[in-house]
Amino acid sequence: MIHLGYLSYDPDTSRVHIPNEEVRLEFKDLLRRKDSGRRSRMFELIEESDRLYMDTIGGNEERVAAAIEKIRNSNYAPTFYNNEQALRYVIKFAYISCIDRYMKVEELPSGKGIADVVYIPKNMTADPAIVVELKWDKSGGAAIEQIEKKNYPAVLSGYSGDIVLVGIEYDSKSKRHSCKIRLTEIQEL
Repeated sequence: MIHLGYLSYDPDTSRVHIPNEEVRLEFKDLLRRKDSGRRSRMFELIEESDRLYMDTIGGNEERVAAAIEKIRNSNYAPTFYNNEQALRYVIKFAYISCIDRYMKVEELPSGKGIADVVYIPKNMTADPAIVVELKWDKSGGAAIEQIEKKNYPAVLSGYSGDIVLVGIEYDSKSKRHSCKIRLTEIQEL
């Protein structure tokens, strides 16, 4: 596929990608196509991720928490769900449909701390930036408070537009996720 030009290989990152937009769109259509009247599992995952993204930027905290919980309870989650790293894996998987529109950065030094996951729009679009903070066994909006207290949006210097602040918290006793979302608008930091 690489020799035929359908795929490109980057030796620096050891990654393969689809360089041609027409081929990429055809590949997406193939993944979303129905097979003998049933949706493919890949299509369902992408559709759920798209819904999660829309719920996130729409501020629907309950649906975001429920979607994260659904992925956590699926066979795509880490076997040992016992720390913030495991939760981060679930978050990365949950927002898989953002891969084309966003650059995802983990553990990004920002403001007065380190933001867990930041999604930065790749192109000049109306898509908001997304700053995600994860908390294990903390509740009551501790993640959002940390984002604001430590000024994590400062990492988006030069960016102007909406920023969605997302705090995902997990209680290991109740085995429940919660979510707090705040939308802020930044006029070129």
